[in-house]
Amino acid sequence: MGQIIKAFEQLSPELRNAIRREGIEGWGLRILSERLEALGRVEQVGRYWGCDSPTCQHLSHGYRAPVLAWVPSQGELYYLGWDHEDEKDVRYYLLKADGYIFLRLVVPMHKHHRLYIIEEKEVPLWVARGLKEHAEYMKTYKSDP
Repeated sequence: MGQIIKAFEQLSPELRNAIRREGIEGWGLRILSERLEALGRVEQVGRYWGCDSPTCQHLSHGYRAPVLAWVPSQGELYYLGWDHEDEKDVRYYLLKADGYIFLRLVVPMHKHHRLYIIEEKEVPLWVARGLKEHAEYMKTYKSDP
């Protein structure tokens, strides 16, 4: 068992509830795993926005797309924290279903968001070290980045 799972299992039910989420939202969200597609469904949760010029090649930005959410069909989803790397935000989630599945949402500037399944070792160790404090913050302020 890895450090992140250990840190998660040490959280009280109240703190787990503070970081629990119904789904993962993203603009033009792309699900980049057949396994992930099988574990949930994608729903439109927001309006379309973005460039819709017929002459644009969309090289520096994504084309017009709606805000979508991936919603797991089983288990419970938890928001672990976020990081910033190479001009994009990265958000980490944990799906507790039959075991633990780690997810990474990549939020690049001006491009569609992408959701991947990752290994626990790909989640930064600071997530495990700060998980309790993160959950306490979320309990108080109820906001994601």
